[in-house]
Amino acid sequence: MSRSVKKPVYNDSGWMKRGYWKAVRTATKTRVRGLLLTDDLDEAVQQIPDPRTVVNDWDYRDYTIDARKYPDIPDIDKDRYEIKRKLSRK
Repeated sequence: MSRSVKKPVYNDSGWMKRGYWKAVRTATKTRVRGLLLTDDLDEAVQQIPDPRTVVNDWDYRDYTIDARKYPDIPDIDKDRYEIKRKLSRK
């Protein structure tokens, strides 16, 4: 058996994580349907929205906790030691 331990890093998923691509696809489809009637295809392709302009990146992930630098000794800071211990379980 290996002795590997999970890195104590926690990535919180933002409120928009599940609906991110749904919102992007909806905005893109709406724009493409409106552009199908135009004759200039090159101009129409440039008007398709970028996914980063449709949904703000700050809504995609709220925060990240990196506990790798927290102390390994419980006497120094008990709360941070417990967080590191819980996040680095096997």
